[in-house]
Amino acid sequence: MPVSSGYCRRLRFLVFDNHTNKVMGLLGLGDPVFSLSARDKCIGWTKEKRLTK
Repeated sequence: MPVSSGYCRRLRFLVFDNHTNKVMGLLGLGDPVFSLSARDKCIGWTKEKRLTK
């Protein structure tokens, strides 16, 4: 599941079915991307505002 070997926090889980003891799925959570222009524009962040948060 790794995309890159960066310095972010990541949580990875296997989801099992208790009845059959088989893997039902994978779940991965990670830090959001620091600089994402579409998100920043939607929120109204400038580079300066983002750096002060």
